[in-house]
Amino acid sequence: MADWLHSTVRGVRSTTQRLIGNRSDAEGVATHDGMIAGRAVRHFVPTGARAAAQLLYFHGGGFVSGSIDSHHGLCSRLAAQSGIALVSASYRLAPEHPAPAQLDDALAVAQALAAQPGQLLIGGDSAGAWLALRCALALHDQQPGRVSAALLLYPFVDLAAQADTLIAYARPAVALMRAALGTGYPSLLNLDLGRAPPCAMLWGAGLDPVAPGAAALADALSAAGVATRVRRHRLLVHGGLNLANRVALVDRLLAAAAADLNMLTGAS
Repeated sequence: MADWLHSTVRGVRSTTQRLIGNRSDAEGVATHDGMIAGRAVRHFVPTGARAAAQLLYFHGGGFVSGSIDSHHGLCSRLAAQSGIALVSASYRLAPEHPAPAQLDDALAVAQALAAQPGQLLIGGDSAGAWLALRCALALHDQQPGRVSAALLLYPFVDLAAQADTLIAYARPAVALMRAALGTGYPSLLNLDLGRAPPCAMLWGAGLDPVAPGAAALADALSAAGVATRVRRHRLLVHGGLNLANRVALVDRLLAAAAADLNMLTGAS
């Protein structure tokens, strides 16, 4: 691994944990750690959780940072607001583990949960949203309709082309992701989105660098006949949902996204 890449990723991870790490717990949510398919996971079980339903969640961080610890607070609140037992799954990070290690790990956990009885939902933020939708499509190929719905929070869509539409400050981050992954992941826009489950989506506006790609994905999903509920907010920044329980607006946005997810599965 090049020295510059190692030092830069180390800095990104430190900054990520400092800025968005939030270990606070939502009221009424029990938490315990475990292992699924060889990966560390954290279970968040809200009081009165919907029977026989699980939401598999993948954290964001550009495939190079983030963890089940950095996204603890977000996942705890999402479990509370949705009323669904949530499984937050870890995956190997680049550049120590180049692509497709991240997708391999995510798929292994998704397949293990899909083999269990009950309703399965899937979600994630940023790069985790990319993994979530990609896993949903793969599970559909194996068990059509197995994933009931997907929650895509400021989804990262296109590692290659999206750099042209990113605002200037985000372009170095995309370049870092490319260098760390070694082999890029395909654009979600190039996949057969007609196989996707119903999707609830939330992202920001000018302050969210993935907004152009997220909007294109929402349009493509709708054009493919996929039921899609979209929310945008001009003040939501990328990664801002990790500030749940610190900023009232963020908690409301997360609750609204959870309500959309439940509506798509007929639970509300």
